[in-house]
Amino acid sequence: MNTEQYQVHLCNSMIDRFKISFLEKTGRAVIVQVAGLKNLAISRPELPRIKFLVEQFIPKHLAITSIAITSRKREIVTLKQIFCKIARDYGYSLQLIGEHVYPNGSHPDVIYSNQRATDLIEVDTDFRDLYVSILNKIQDDFRTDQSPPEKQSDS
Repeated sequence: MNTEQYQVHLCNSMIDRFKISFLEKTGRAVIVQVAGLKNLAISRPELPRIKFLVEQFIPKHLAITSIAITSRKREIVTLKQIFCKIARDYGYSLQLIGEHVYPNGSHPDVIYSNQRATDLIEVDTDFRDLYVSILNKIQDDFRTDQSPPEKQSDS
């Protein structure tokens, strides 16, 4: 492991410990963005993977499999808002997020959804619980994907 890889590993470890500690103490999940470190590429989940994991929360009775549809159903709108908030917090561009969930790829829709999600997290406990559940699922999935393979012992 070279110096740069070690910096990334150390930074990710510290961030993971902070997130766990923060969640245990406050009951709220956080996303941490790191600035000011040269050439430090903090990995993040791919946008299609985030979308896939959010779509796992679509209620079965809706018979809908994607949030990338035009719909006014509350469940779909809520999941779009959560997707936009999480993707934006991970640093994805408005345009790229819009291309994944809105038929016309409209970035104003992403801005509105992100702001609405931010507001609802503060005042709506059901929305907050769903947001935290989805965020935890994404973080667990990403952490699993990032785990180094276990060493095989030569016995």
